[in-house]
Amino acid sequence: MPDLKTGQSFLFVPGDRPERFAKAVASGADAIIIDFEDAVSPDAKATARVHALNYLNSGPSGHVLLRINDAQSAYFEEDLEASQHPALAGVVLPKANLKNTRALGAKLKCPVWPLIETVEGLSRAAEIASLGNIARLMLGTIDLSLEMGLDAAHQGGKAMLDQARFALLMASRCAKSRRLLTRLASLEDQTA
Repeated sequence: MPDLKTGQSFLFVPGDRPERFAKAVASGADAIIIDFEDAVSPDAKATARVHALNYLNSGPSGHVLLRINDAQSAYFEEDLEASQHPALAGVVLPKANLKNTRALGAKLKCPVWPLIETVEGLSRAAEIASLGNIARLMLGTIDLSLEMGLDAAHQGGKAMLDQARFALLMASRCAKSRRLLTRLASLEDQTA
């Protein structure tokens, strides 16, 4: 199985379409993301949770992440229960900001994958990346474009989204360097 730290292909699968889970794993993607959020209608969200948990209980052969509904959603608490499954490789948090990412990271054993798709999240990306229990930052270009009034098909919109991508990359690299320095300092303290 590929390492998710360097994985490049992540395939979203609607949580209410269990017949697609194994096919998605067999596709060769580095991970599948079972989606409880945008791909699932409100009346199918409970069913999606049941299907996802049944699949996770079957011992999936690949990396599986869940994209839960955002922390302000009426579905968040029930999604949080499903997010505790030990077979999960991570949980994707939509509309990630510093507060909700910190809170989710403290509640989960698996890593959080913050989905940065708001101006607030983007402006605090460095702090989010530095939190404990974070796997990788993800960029949600559709919602971010809508919030910023960008036309992603237009050159100016593409350039702005490229700046957002660069901001996440820079935040991630800085956080990785800080964690490395913290580990080195800890090792020095132990040997002193």
